[in-house]
Amino acid sequence: LFVYFSAGIGRTGTFIALDILQQVALKEPTLDVYGCVQRLRQERMLMVQTELQYIFLHDALVDFIKCGNRSIDCFDFQRKFDLICESKPNKEIMSHVEEEILNSLKNLDNDDDPEREGLRPENINKNRNTDIIPDNLHGLYICRGKEGNYINAVTVDSFKAHNSYVVTQMPLLHTISDFWQLVVEQECQTIVMLNDM
Repeated sequence: LFVYFSAGIGRTGTFIALDILQQVALKEPTLDVYGCVQRLRQERMLMVQTELQYIFLHDALVDFIKCGNRSIDCFDFQRKFDLICESKPNKEIMSHVEEEILNSLKNLDNDDDPEREGLRPENINKNRNTDIIPDNLHGLYICRGKEGNYINAVTVDSFKAHNSYVVTQMPLLHTISDFWQLVVEQECQTIVMLNDM
């Protein structure tokens, strides 16, 4: 594969990283975007040069994972384009395409999923804000909670490692013991508090 834009670093690196990570996404359940970019930068400095390119890389991967591969072979492009232009009015075609894409994306956030642990009746009072609840895949759980194992917390990647930080809400009066249990179980050495006491 030969890819080159202007200086051969920013957009070039973004395109190559996207291609690599799309192939990985087809075979593995997790992606290491940071690690991929870091490996590319060991071969040529400043591959994926800007924050905007890094964000685009994440957004493009979400689209690929949620919508599938919607690319059109360059040799087939003219035929497909002509088909779209000839068969129906463009608005109707685009409306259908947009509807199809929106349907494939509708479960992306799934904020109202009743199966979310944080929305279960026994856990709802453990959330400071019901608009900010982790999904079941990314939420953390504690082993011996006072009232069950749910806690409103997730892990976040750092620039150097996967799941480096634990992010949680300021504990409520009745979840303080759960908070400290989380600190112990996750072996947190530093607590950064962004709320007033």
